[in-house]
Amino acid sequence: MVTKRIFTLLISVFATASLAWQRNSEGQPRHYRTTVIYTITMPIANIDTRYKVTIIAEPMDSDTLTTQHRYHITYTTPDAPHLPASHIDFDDTHYDTRRKILFADLTHTAIYNALHYHANDTNTHITHHLDTIIDGISCYAYTATQYSHDNIASRALYAFDTVTHQPLLWRRVNNPDMPTLQCVEARYITCDTLPISPLSPSP
Repeated sequence: MVTKRIFTLLISVFATASLAWQRNSEGQPRHYRTTVIYTITMPIANIDTRYKVTIIAEPMDSDTLTTQHRYHITYTTPDAPHLPASHIDFDDTHYDTRRKILFADLTHTAIYNALHYHANDTNTHITHHLDTIIDGISCYAYTATQYSHDNIASRALYAFDTVTHQPLLWRRVNNPDMPTLQCVEARYITCDTLPISPLSPSP
């Protein structure tokens, strides 16, 4: 079990690394692209759906400390290749709306917010996993188990590359001990920066 204070410090490490990664050598914000395999599983309903999600994040300003992003998301369903790609655009300025948007929880900002929430929730127990290997990559990981009374309401796993501190995996299981179990998993295939000019504004 890792103390909440240590976990909060580790969140700061992720935030600092993520901030540095999203900026060029002059400290200016830059675009970045993330590709994720996103899976939703509900055994009781015989649901097992996969999406391939590509997120391009465009900085909305040049402030090196408080940069907000506009996100351009494209997603497909690998198990139904005949279906066309779909697109979603949103940004960091509409927090309440963003929480309801499909795949918004995949962004670096959303991961930081989730970790920060767990660190401050008195009903969440956190376990730190050192020297974990995921898909052949050395990483560190956290399990956040949230309780409701004496029952486990959810269990979330977050794993980050040991070298770059970029996300590799997060998995959230709701009602893990119940027949209504639901699992959502995101595996980050690529995270890279894009030396390109600003994209067209969202409509």
